[in-house]
Amino acid sequence: MYAIRLEASPLAQGLLVALPGLVLGLSTLLAQWWRGRYVTSVGAVSLPGIGLPAGVHAAVVHAVFPG
Repeated sequence: MYAIRLEASPLAQGLLVALPGLVLGLSTLLAQWWRGRYVTSVGAVSLPGIGLPAGVHAAVVHAVFPG
């Protein structure tokens, strides 16, 4: 609705609708590949369990202190 009011092109409107699904599909494929590298789920989530909070923390700090 807002994209139409902002006079977005049909291509931009299509990408707004399609990209979330494409990202979800790609992330699912990557998750299956990552899980396949490990014997147990505990090993598969150990590295992302450390990296994700650190990345979120860095994004929040950058948003609060943009300099």
